[in-house]
Amino acid sequence: MKKVLIIHHSGVLGGAGTSLMHVIESLQDKYDVTLYISAAPRDMVEKIYSKNLKVTVKEYTERIGALTYYEGGDNAVSPRFMYRTLLIAKQRKYWQGVIDSEKPDIFIVNSKILSWFGSLDFPENCKTVCFVRESLKGNKDSWLNKRIRRYLDMFTQVFFLSEYDTQQIKLEKAETVVVPNFISPENYNLDITKEEAYDKLNIPSEDKEFNVLYAGGVNHLKGFDVAVKAASLLKNDNIKFTVAGNGFGELSNPKNFKEKISRRGQVKFEQDMKEIISQQGLESKFNFIGRQSNMSYAYTACDALIFPMTKPHQARPVFEAGYYHKPAIISDFPNIKEYVHDDINGKTFDVNDVEELVKVLKEMADNKEKTDAMGEANYEQTMRLHYKDNNMAYIIKKLEE
Repeated sequence: MKKVLIIHHSGVLGGAGTSLMHVIESLQDKYDVTLYISAAPRDMVEKIYSKNLKVTVKEYTERIGALTYYEGGDNAVSPRFMYRTLLIAKQRKYWQGVIDSEKPDIFIVNSKILSWFGSLDFPENCKTVCFVRESLKGNKDSWLNKRIRRYLDMFTQVFFLSEYDTQQIKLEKAETVVVPNFISPENYNLDITKEEAYDKLNIPSEDKEFNVLYAGGVNHLKGFDVAVKAASLLKNDNIKFTVAGNGFGELSNPKNFKEKISRRGQVKFEQDMKEIISQQGLESKFNFIGRQSNMSYAYTACDALIFPMTKPHQARPVFEAGYYHKPAIISDFPNIKEYVHDDINGKTFDVNDVEELVKVLKEMADNKEKTDAMGEANYEQTMRLHYKDNNMAYIIKKLEE
């Protein structure tokens, strides 16, 4: 049985972690799979163990060296970026030793931030693969993006989530493969009623007229501030926001001095958002449900998904909402146009244009029939482009070529 070695960069449950488990599930019966994964936090490791996956899990305790330069990541001059970059030099020998001892037939890194692994030495005939799940940051021809591009070109194959992403990077040597992100139906429950979802999430019954799900937590990249500003213009409308993800304090409470420095921007952002919500009396417009290990209740409870991201980002909630026949309202970035078609399976609006977002929300709340039709169209697109069995079959086919 051939051996697959996977390096994953984080212990946090999220889009990349979900995709990782899909990959392992599809490989585990045909390959001997070994996974190196961060020991902290424990969320991902515990999730993997709970699913009884056929994988050898090896935990590493030190933060992994990485090029954390992508939309939503670090700036090239930030202390955190420089620290993670220095770790690359420190850890090269260790990770080379891992590769030498594991002797994989297929080697996979699950994020572009680990693209530097492409410069290591691999056994002859080993296929090396990088899954790019992050959007390009800044000028595509900047020195740092050129460096990342050189690393990516050292892999055998590089998988992207959209055609737009491949055109931004334009690799010359590595084979580029486009496979959209996808859902695994067994992880979702379609048998929940809306009333059951409201009860489970403790959403007041009076909030049932038009409920919008915002799934990004208190986060500037995901556009929480845009949602708050929209809520301030909807004070007299029966449109409420359910907020899934990290709440106030979950990302900003520093455990040590290093975290205090690195999280100062998040601390300031949360303070500003609390102040706006309090000063404008918006508390009743929001229901904070925290991080959800299973988003089935959140998607069932909502009438539409809102994703007002302020910078390009991979929007997994769009097709997850589609699986529940719900439309998406999302910022209009080039990488989104492949998956959200305005007035068909959702609505797009100009980035940070709060007034346009408010107009869209009112139109959708007032025309439930059209909103439902867009939800059906989003479901059809989800099943066509984002269905696990189809997409994983294609990934396995490419890996085995």
